[in-house]
Amino acid sequence: MNSWLTALRIARREARRAKGRSALVIAMIALPVLALTFAAASYDMFKLRPGERADREMGTADARLLWEYDGAVAQDPRGDGWSAEGDPHQTARTEQEILAALPAGSRIIRSLESYTELRTASGIGTLNSRGIDVRDPLAAGLVDLLDGRAPANAGEVAINAAAADRLGAGIGDTIQSADRAKSWTVTGLVELPASLSENVVFLPDAIPGGGAMSSGSGTGWLWDAPGPVSWGEVKQLNARGMVVFSRDVFLHPPPASETPEMFRSSGVDAEAIGIGGLVAGLAILEIVLLAGPAFAVGARRRRRDLGLVAANGVPRHTCAASCSPTASCWARSAPPRAW
Repeated sequence: MNSWLTALRIARREARRAKGRSALVIAMIALPVLALTFAAASYDMFKLRPGERADREMGTADARLLWEYDGAVAQDPRGDGWSAEGDPHQTARTEQEILAALPAGSRIIRSLESYTELRTASGIGTLNSRGIDVRDPLAAGLVDLLDGRAPANAGEVAINAAAADRLGAGIGDTIQSADRAKSWTVTGLVELPASLSENVVFLPDAIPGGGAMSSGSGTGWLWDAPGPVSWGEVKQLNARGMVVFSRDVFLHPPPASETPEMFRSSGVDAEAIGIGGLVAGLAILEIVLLAGPAFAVGARRRRRDLGLVAANGVPRHTCAASCSPTASCWARSAPPRAW
């Protein structure tokens, strides 16, 4: 303990004596750490947690459904991939067909996405179009109303800020289709957390082109179930051809033994490897940044001392051997002198 106290006292004395060097060392240590901390924090902010991903994909619903196949499907627990045995269904399933396959007490609403050509402030442009009833509580988190009111009929729409800039329109204004055959009144300003591009929100039955029942974020049917949708229920619905994105499964994924083999992870913890690589890279960077300057600073401080030693008759090769290779030691040029 006494040795540590002595070392700390010496370090404090040296730091106070050489303030510039101390500041340089602190900067060399702190700046790389701050840079890597900023990069890691930025990455973590962009990486959605399971609950956040569920909110963005299904609002406040218990699950999101896609029923596009006639045969059974096998899916990843979080819906990142699936495979189907049968062919795609030729027509879109009706609300009655889906409710008949779900437990009693279930409620569903449609959520569609597509593209629509509209008149913009500078001509004609293609914008994302979403078909969902913003007034329904299940849509909260998927589409959030910021100002005005939600569309209430086929002649009304809501737009996000990016679409407002592109269209040159605001609440109360009218937007038109590219051929001017249809027009809609803007009733509200919305935000879609999962999409920062231009979006126009219609009622599901009013979306131009009927929408696309694709696997994109938020498409399909939002399901308000009687209770949490477990992995067992998901597999039962998979047998009927449904792909199910369940909030409960997002938050509590099943063990690997219950996951279809094609969707099992390799067992390598990529995040742990990434953290280990980050720590190793930081250590190497600190060594590179500190080793060279430390030699240079030490050699500069010793230059006068070595010159005095050489001036008192010490052979040059001895002084040069004691000097840092990076320094131009005075001993290499100072002539020996005897007292």
